[in-house]
Amino acid sequence: MISHTSKALGILTLIGALNVADPAAAGGKKAHVHGAGNAHIAIEKAATSAATPGEGQFSITLRYELPAETIFGFEHAPKNAEQQQKISQGIEETRTNSPQWAKLDAALGCVFGAAEVTHQTETSTTKDTNENKGSKGHKEHGAHSDIVIQTTAKCQKDPAGSKLTFDLWKQLPRLKSLNLQIIGEKVQKGGRATAKKPVVDL
Repeated sequence: MISHTSKALGILTLIGALNVADPAAAGGKKAHVHGAGNAHIAIEKAATSAATPGEGQFSITLRYELPAETIFGFEHAPKNAEQQQKISQGIEETRTNSPQWAKLDAALGCVFGAAEVTHQTETSTTKDTNENKGSKGHKEHGAHSDIVIQTTAKCQKDPAGSKLTFDLWKQLPRLKSLNLQIIGEKVQKGGRATAKKPVVDL
């Protein structure tokens, strides 16, 4: 029998893959809009046989997809050693800080583990137009890059039905909003969080 945990994590992974390949197919906006990111939330109950005593019977996984510009201040390939250092430092700081970006009720007993951080770069192109008659085929228009962060918290009590507060706005002032997708045994919905409305019902 496939556990709810496996199902939720599988859906979360599929959503992330769809957003990279085809954001429309994922039913939402792709992360790469300046100032806007995505946050996918999966709430899971551990299978009885897989539960570790004292570790928590529930978990909540957050997958963020953010424009790299919100982390580094730019999204193009590094042009010098200083920009390369900003990328390295930004990734390391994100790995350290991102488990604290989501605040849950302390009564749930949730503890976030280490975050996985991936820097994805995609070159965009534009077709010829009447205003661009001199070019042939496609021409390079620029490079979009995103940061994908995934972190999981083990919880003693079920997070479903509780509230989650996003607390990343001061660390990432260029980020203005998060488009949300929340998946669990009891819930499947979308939403939006901003600095002025950071609280989400799970």
